[in-house]
Amino acid sequence: MSFSDLPPAILFLVASHLKEEAIWLAQYASINRPWQSVVEALTFRELRTESIEHLRQIPQYMNRDRWDAMRSLDVIVHLPEYERERWYQIETNEDKQINNAIFSDFMMKLFETVNTWEQYRNDAPRFTLAIQAISMSDYWHLGRLNRMKRYANATRGAEDIRIQASYLRLTGNLPSLSAISGLIVRGARNVRIIKPGRSCCPRLLSGESVCRIVRACPNVNKAEVDLSDQESKDLGLRNAERSAFATSFTGLPQGLRHLKISYPGVVPANQLFSPPSIPVVDGKDFLSYRLNMISRQLQYLEIKAVLSDDFFDMTDPATAWPLLQSLSIDFDPCTPSGDWMLELDPTDSDVEPDHERAYEFEVRMGGYKSEAEWPAKMHFPRRSFRTAVNSDILDDISLAAARALTKMPSLRDLKLNVGDGQAETGCLCSLTSDGRSSHKVVWRSRSATMYEPHADVIAAWKQVFAERTGELEIQVIGPSVQCLADSVPLSILLFFVNQLHNRLDCVYGIDHGLR
Repeated sequence: MSFSDLPPAILFLVASHLKEEAIWLAQYASINRPWQSVVEALTFRELRTESIEHLRQIPQYMNRDRWDAMRSLDVIVHLPEYERERWYQIETNEDKQINNAIFSDFMMKLFETVNTWEQYRNDAPRFTLAIQAISMSDYWHLGRLNRMKRYANATRGAEDIRIQASYLRLTGNLPSLSAISGLIVRGARNVRIIKPGRSCCPRLLSGESVCRIVRACPNVNKAEVDLSDQESKDLGLRNAERSAFATSFTGLPQGLRHLKISYPGVVPANQLFSPPSIPVVDGKDFLSYRLNMISRQLQYLEIKAVLSDDFFDMTDPATAWPLLQSLSIDFDPCTPSGDWMLELDPTDSDVEPDHERAYEFEVRMGGYKSEAEWPAKMHFPRRSFRTAVNSDILDDISLAAARALTKMPSLRDLKLNVGDGQAETGCLCSLTSDGRSSHKVVWRSRSATMYEPHADVIAAWKQVFAERTGELEIQVIGPSVQCLADSVPLSILLFFVNQLHNRLDCVYGIDHGLR
């Protein structure tokens, strides 16, 4: 059998590897018909468009096989560019209105155009839509030379100060688009590589507008949303954006089963400051409670945000999560009420409390060109010393989670993480279950001071599984430090020890003979 006569499945694996190595696949399409089919399937599997004109041309290059191969459409909305003189000037309200109009017009035409494609006129969902907006004048999209100039002439962290408090918003409603089975919305300043030599760093998107996009996709089954709750200089704007996002968690598609939300919040980089508090609604954190409501229809939910135990609220007796199989919550290390979820480890040294004077000194020495460029007081200078988890807060979360578990009959995997992203801070609570007789919950502390659940927490978890088959295994452990001797089998260690002894004997014998 020749290489060109390999079965299609093997050809697909070979071609997939070539694509991963960034090799131009089109040159292999001329080998024979099977190779052409495989190359086209991979080439048209993921499409990207950056203009409505290009989007409208896509059907000209498609046939039945190519339509069938298409799995995702990556859309990059281009906002107006701006001159070098405005690199360090904050966007005006007029700038924001222009950007909102362009973004809204693009989204409207995008949905209208895809609706005209013959292959997607039935209600069957077909592909995943990814959305982000950029301006080629933003720092990460400049050429290498201009990026170096912009960085060199900016004070620390101010190279993109122009857009630090700008959230793109839809100005109208979108038409329904039934062809979408998955939705990815990139609305945070996270850099990704879209091809060798080209970075992409999206503009911020309003959470309320993102929810409207989701609602316009009635057949969406899976959604991934990347947003920012990190506005720290204008806390009024931060609270308004967060509240609007929470309010919009209504009327989402009934078929939505997988939801991933990254919404990192304001966490003071100077940990001497208290985190900003968020206004409550009826005594609850509104976002936590709204996520509680939408999670009742989900099978898989993953969240990173500033949240409270209101996510597990059971005030309504009808509250239940009948479908939920996997739940992962990565709590930012502060609560919506303004408390730290991490505290100073008793084994650490004392921390200098005079942060006001330190801020003024550091800012004056930092070379900032204007007060507008000053960082928020809570972020400067950086002071990181909180490593141990606040036991009272984690007890409340663990207790609320245990009570909610009684209404999660399908749950197989649970992760509740508290930390600031550092390797030696916080604690992870994880539950694994096979749904029958094997259940295990582990609290693993990453700091030197171990978190030990309160007796009421342990009792609540035991009570949940007392009503199910099998027993619950409970572990409370500290940071694991594995040395070489723990990870290498004894027989191998003995072999190397013997070899070392033989070598030393040989060397010693030679030296002794020379003497």
